[in-house]
Amino acid sequence: MIKKVYNERHKNEKVFQRECQITPKVLCLHTENQLLKTKTMNLAAISTKKLKKRCSRKNTPWLLRALSFIVVICVFSMCRQSSGPVLVLNPYEKVNWEEATQHKANFHAHTTETDGRYPPHEVVDQYHQMGYTILAITDHDRVVYPWTGFSDLNADYENRDPNDMGMLAIMGNELSRHHHTLSLFTDFKAESRDLNVVLENQADHSDLALAVLAHPAMHWPRKFNIDGGLTDSVITHYTNYFNRHNHLIGMEVHNGTRPMTEYTLDRALWDSLLVKLMPHRPVWGFATDDIHRSVHYGRDWLVLPLSDLSTETLRNALISGSYYFSSIRLHKGNDPDKALTPRIESITHNRRKGFIRIEVNTSEGIIADESIQWISNGAVIHTGQEFPYKRASELGNYVRAEIIGEGGTTYTNPFGFKN
Repeated sequence: MIKKVYNERHKNEKVFQRECQITPKVLCLHTENQLLKTKTMNLAAISTKKLKKRCSRKNTPWLLRALSFIVVICVFSMCRQSSGPVLVLNPYEKVNWEEATQHKANFHAHTTETDGRYPPHEVVDQYHQMGYTILAITDHDRVVYPWTGFSDLNADYENRDPNDMGMLAIMGNELSRHHHTLSLFTDFKAESRDLNVVLENQADHSDLALAVLAHPAMHWPRKFNIDGGLTDSVITHYTNYFNRHNHLIGMEVHNGTRPMTEYTLDRALWDSLLVKLMPHRPVWGFATDDIHRSVHYGRDWLVLPLSDLSTETLRNALISGSYYFSSIRLHKGNDPDKALTPRIESITHNRRKGFIRIEVNTSEGIIADESIQWISNGAVIHTGQEFPYKRASELGNYVRAEIIGEGGTTYTNPFGFKN
C-alpha cells in the first residue's frame, strides 16, 4: 500500500511538472486542482510549496514580471480611489426618501404663559391648520406640557390631544436666564445664570435632553461689545460650548422674530463654527418661528423625513441632522410663498464617482441648477444639482447647500469631509 501511494505521488508530480512547463500562464492551477483531488482520495498530501518551487524554476522571470505589474496596477488604483476629499459625515445617509414621510415642525413657540399673545390651544390649532405635525411650545423658563393638561394651567385654556390631531407634542421650554437656549424632550428648568452650568445640569436631569442655541446674534454683540462682524473671541466662545456639551446639537440660523440684520451674523457664525468643528463635531442648523404674535406664524420651519411619527424617531433625526430647514423671510421676489419654497425630494451620494446629488422641486416644478448653491468656508464654491466634491478645489472640511426658490430658501445640514 505504501509503495502504491508513493508511485501514485511520483507519477502525479511528473505530470504536473510537464504541464506547468508547457502552459506557464495558468500559474500551476492544475497542480492545486490535483492536490484537492489527491486529498479527497486519501492519498499522501503533496506539498504545494514544493510543487510551486519545481513549477517555477523555468518560469520565474515571467512570473516575477507579471506579479510586479499586477502590484503596480493595484497600488495605482488604490491611490486613485483614496486621493482627494472623502465624505465622512453624511447626515442623510440613512434616510429612505421613497418611504419616509416629510413632517413639518416648529421648535420655538410662545404663548400667554409668558410673552406670547395667544393661549396654548390657539397656538396648537394654528399650526395644525398650517399642516404642521410636530410642535414644541417653549415658553420662557416655563414648561407648557402636556397638551392634554392646558386647562390645569388656566381654566380658560382648552385641552388638546395631539394623537387625535395627528401631531407630535414635544416637551420643552426656552431657558432664558443666560444665553437663550431651547431645551427639548425634558421638563428641566434652569436656575443658574451660567450657560455651561445650566447645560451640565440639563444633561444630568435627563438622558433625553437636547439643547439648541437660540438667536445667537441677539447675545454675542452685547457680550463682547461688538457693533458688527465676528471676532476670534466670539468664535472661540461658541466653539467651547459645542465641544463641552454633546447634547447641544445646533443653533438657530433663522429666527422668525429677530431683525434681519442678525441673520447675516448668525449665518456667519454657523459657517465659522463648521470650519472649526467639522467633521468630528457637527453643528446642525435650525429655522424657527419663535412665534409671539400672528405675523410670526409659518415663516421659518424644519422638515424631517421620518419613517414614523414618534418621539424616539424624531429625536434620533435631530441628533443625526437628517432634516432640512426653510425660510421665506429672505425672499427677494414679489411675495414670500411657502408653496414656492424649495422642497427636497431626495439627497443621494455616489461614493465611486464622488458627488452628492439633490432632487428638489416646488409647487410649480423643478428648481433651476443655478439656484442650488454649495457653500464651504462661508462662500459659494459650486452651483447645480450635483456637487462633484472630488473636483472641488475650494472645498474645505464641510459643504452645505442653499436652494433659492421663488418663494423662499431651503438649507441642508452640512456634509463633513477629510482629505
